[in-house]
Amino acid sequence: MRSWKNQWKKELDVVVPQLREDVKNAPICVSEKEKCEGMGSNEHVFPRFTHVLKVAWSAFTATKWRRVAACCVASVIGLSIIGMAIGVGFGDKPIVQTSAAAFTVEINPKAVFVVGEDGAVQSVVAGNREADLILASKKRLATLIGKTPEEALTNFVDYAAKLGYVNFSDKDAVRVSFCSKNGQPEKITENLKTYFRQKGSYTAVVEENLDPESFCHRAGISTVTSVQDIIADVLNSPALYSEKQAKGKTLEELQVLFREYVPIEGIQSAFESVVKGSLAYEERKTVALAEIKRLNEEIETHQDNPAYLFKDYWTVQEIYSSKTLTGDFEVKMQMMASALAAYEAAFGVTIDSVADLSDDFSDYVLSILQEVGNSIAGLTKELFVKNLHVYTASLKEVGIDLRIAQKYCEGVETKEEYEKMTYFYDWFRFYALSKEYREEYMKPRDVISESQYDAFEINIKAQYGSMSAYWSYQQSRA
Repeated sequence: MRSWKNQWKKELDVVVPQLREDVKNAPICVSEKEKCEGMGSNEHVFPRFTHVLKVAWSAFTATKWRRVAACCVASVIGLSIIGMAIGVGFGDKPIVQTSAAAFTVEINPKAVFVVGEDGAVQSVVAGNREADLILASKKRLATLIGKTPEEALTNFVDYAAKLGYVNFSDKDAVRVSFCSKNGQPEKITENLKTYFRQKGSYTAVVEENLDPESFCHRAGISTVTSVQDIIADVLNSPALYSEKQAKGKTLEELQVLFREYVPIEGIQSAFESVVKGSLAYEERKTVALAEIKRLNEEIETHQDNPAYLFKDYWTVQEIYSSKTLTGDFEVKMQMMASALAAYEAAFGVTIDSVADLSDDFSDYVLSILQEVGNSIAGLTKELFVKNLHVYTASLKEVGIDLRIAQKYCEGVETKEEYEKMTYFYDWFRFYALSKEYREEYMKPRDVISESQYDAFEINIKAQYGSMSAYWSYQQSRA
């Protein structure tokens, strides 16, 4: 066994506490009162995202990485063990008040919601792998659990839209299926229709009220004959689809399931995403530093510079700060102050003197990232796996430790590894997809009026016969 693999196991033992068997086998908690926190906060901002992981990484790695961490983006996959350790919660899901209804939402992510007598959502479980991307975060779960059905439904659909599962630029559909004790659909979709109108999207909301047996079939749960049994089944199910599928599996079966859920192509895509993100970050840093150098040169050569020998910005600021600066030179000094503040805010680095403008190591980081990025572009998965150790070694020289990608390629050796590595892979995919589709999600669109949306629904019924038939048509196009 390679030495890095032994080290990886040692670090895993240090980071992950020993768990009792009853805790290991329990489903993930989804209660709003859980103490464990989610990880998905600043998903759209690469440097801030990786900064959180770098802090965690520094807690158990050698101090030699600290200098490097200030200069480049830390590894996302390489820090997955920390992320997984702090993001996964184990324990029983508390069952509170008797629940009154259940409903499913289908886009591509599919989820099942349970609503209590108090009108709040008590539980949400994934109905497919795509839903795991949304539910693999305690922070996102907190926007669903304890909320009204209207809020929870709209929030879930909005997360799916951020991942590119809702086509705002074309006509689309979402299906919401109900099963309630009184046999009547819960009127919770009006907020969702308003959401689509405000997004400028002609996305139809298909509502269906189902009997318990039909609802079970659609939700993918054990067939029962009452709403109360449906609710009990959902409340006692794992929140994540990957964990539900893993129940009762042998280690060999888990290894096959893991490779199905975390394919080599997905690991390669994640690896490329980290390299591209790191490269873009370093390029922005280089451009910003070049602008600071340019401003400093203009200050040094300016005819109104009051200094005699050392004319750089920092000397003038320190020695002549009490002197009134005027005209164009004062403007240059103000521009320089703003540029330095922006650089510190964006990259977490303070430039205190003219000597700090020379950053040869940053240039080296940039060259390594460019070299690796060019090497992995367009590779087959076989070549990627074969040469992965070369790429990780090069990146490690500049403080980007992606060796854990090799572990992901090799697969899992325990049930605990399956749970944690699958969990973090889903969490990372949420980050990557939301970054990929951010521009489309944020694109300005004209708001659709209520009358326009009503006409849209009327036309659907006239053309397809029913909203359900329209849903079937949309699914056939997928």
